[in-house]
Amino acid sequence: VFLRGPLRFSGLAALGMPELPEKPVKTYLRASGRLGKQFYLSSFVRFGVDLGYYTGQGLDRFSCYQPSVWSSPKIRGIPSGTVSLDKAASLGLNLGFTAFDLIRFDGFYNFARCTENMPGRLPFNFQGLEFDFGTIGPWRSYIQGVASFAVKGLPIEYKSRWSLYLLVFIPLSR
Repeated sequence: VFLRGPLRFSGLAALGMPELPEKPVKTYLRASGRLGKQFYLSSFVRFGVDLGYYTGQGLDRFSCYQPSVWSSPKIRGIPSGTVSLDKAASLGLNLGFTAFDLIRFDGFYNFARCTENMPGRLPFNFQGLEFDFGTIGPWRSYIQGVASFAVKGLPIEYKSRWSLYLLVFIPLSR
């Protein structure tokens, strides 16, 4: 076995090991699109709608869509880490307002038609609700609370329909 540059070996086939490919081959394709619009009904009240479609070919458990607070698609009501999706189409509505120029409140509803990344699973319809608040905290921090509820459609093996998050964002520099 001879070393030719970084991480290149020749003669591995003679030792019973397959030759390493030159470059890793991407075996999946992801495609998505999202449209959204916010309407401000007054200075402190807003209404929004959004449509999204997420699909792919050859998705495995690492490349599929996993809805959560931080990732896309953000399907409200599905707790983080509970489902892996091959395809999802979603329609979302939201209504929010700001109170006393200090606290932000938002309510979300969404409907999604999803296909789970498991053999033999049928597409399912999902409906979820989410309520958020956000405010300024001490030491220039931002505090956000998220409460989600799966109204209908969460797979039966997931016992809880609720997910609650309290997020505190603290700046690293002054």
